[in-house]
Amino acid sequence: MSTGAGKPLAAQRVLLAVARPLLRRGLLDWLRGRYPDLALETVADPVALREQLPQLRPQLLLAEPELLARAGLPPEQLPRVLLVGPARHDVVDRPPASVSACAQLWEGADEAGLRRALDCVLNCPLTTAQHCASDACALRLGGRPAALGLSAREQEVFRRLGAGDAPREIAAALGLSVKTVEHYRAQIKDKLALRDSRELLEFAVLWRRGLATRPSQLRHD
Repeated sequence: MSTGAGKPLAAQRVLLAVARPLLRRGLLDWLRGRYPDLALETVADPVALREQLPQLRPQLLLAEPELLARAGLPPEQLPRVLLVGPARHDVVDRPPASVSACAQLWEGADEAGLRRALDCVLNCPLTTAQHCASDACALRLGGRPAALGLSAREQEVFRRLGAGDAPREIAAALGLSVKTVEHYRAQIKDKLALRDSRELLEFAVLWRRGLATRPSQLRHD
C-alpha cells in the first residue's frame, strides 16, 4: 500500500465502505462539503471492497466493522482505517481487536469530533493503522470519554440499562439475581448523583448514544 504521508488533501483518496445507504450518503455529503479537495469513492459490499481496494489504493478507508470483517482483507493490505458504526457512549474508541484500524467513530458524534478525527488521520505520517502505536495515538487519547467512576460490574449494568434491558434481563445475562441488579442500580444512581430511576435511565440511554458524557448534561424542566 502506497503511503499518503505528507500528501496534501487534494492528493489523498478516501474510500467509503458502508452498506447502509443513509449512512453512506450522509458521510459522502458531509465529506464533500467539508473536504472538497479529497478524491472520494464508495463501495457497499465486501466483494466490491476486495476488488476496488487494490485498484483505488486509497490513503484512508472509512468502513463499517461488519463489512470490513466480511471482506477478509489481511492487515497489510489496508491503508489507514476509521471504522464507523452504531452509536455508543463515546465518539472515538479503540477499534475491535480483530480489525486493524486507527479508531472507531460512533453515530451521534458532533461535527467537531468528526473533524478532529478526520484531520488527525488524514495528516498522520504513518502508512497504515497496523503501524500505529495505539497508546501514543493523539486521536485515541483525545477521544476517550471521561470515566464515570463505576466498577466493572456497575459499568456493565449501566451499559445494559442504556440498551433498554430490564432488570430481569440484565440478571439473566450476567448470572445475577434481580435483587442484586437492583442493588447495582441504586449504587450507580448514588455514584452519579442522579435524582431517581427515571433520570438514571435517561442518562444511561444518552450516554450510550454518545449524546451525554456526564450527568450534568441532562436537561431538566
